[in-house]
Amino acid sequence: MVRQGGTTYSRHGRLLTRARKKRMNLTDDDTCLICGEHSETILHAMRDCAWTKAIWSSVVFPYLEEDDCGAFHG
Repeated sequence: MVRQGGTTYSRHGRLLTRARKKRMNLTDDDTCLICGEHSETILHAMRDCAWTKAIWSSVVFPYLEEDDCGAFHG
């Protein structure tokens, strides 16, 4: 059985991010389309993007607080 969820692809480095597209010469710009501030790597798309952080904060960690370093604590 082959899993095709986003986490399976991200674990194996196969998520087609803009940074990966740039390495494959499929695009000239690897900037994140959501925040427009950083290179869209797997880590950025899954954790570091401001939009992703907001989603994680509201859905997964609604009862935790984020410290100054971006870590969540109960």
